[in-house]
Amino acid sequence: MSNTLDHASSRQIVGHYTHPDVRIKQFNARFTQCKRFFMNINAF
Repeated sequence: MSNTLDHASSRQIVGHYTHPDVRIKQFNARFTQCKRFFMNINAF
């Protein structure tokens, strides 16, 4: 039981560190959306 749990957690950690660029892209996409949203508010 603990062996499978440890394997799953280690796989999660590996996935977290092997795909940082995807997370950064997602964060940047959200950031630009928020920026456009606030720009639209300031325009009015």
